[in-house]
Amino acid sequence: MQIIYQQLVSDGLFYILLPSKREEHLIRLAESHALFINQIVRVKQTEKHGFFRIMIEGSFEKSKILEKRITIRKNGQYSAAFTGLLKDYYLNL
Repeated sequence: MQIIYQQLVSDGLFYILLPSKREEHLIRLAESHALFINQIVRVKQTEKHGFFRIMIEGSFEKSKILEKRITIRKNGQYSAAFTGLLKDYYLNL
């Protein structure tokens, strides 16, 4: 967090992808560096699985945290939310 704090411009955003079990620790760590979480996207592999990753957007601006959920696969196919996020990075989704 120290590097983000030092490098981030005043109106900039930072993004982090982490295992979901690190969420509370990351929020506390960010706040201790005067950084705030703006958005959390919780990711799970299928409807039957629990959340295993979080995608975080943060900044110096404190705001209400926008929370979203994404499931990678639904009914054996990539979900629309997942393909919408990654279509520019994969040839075959």
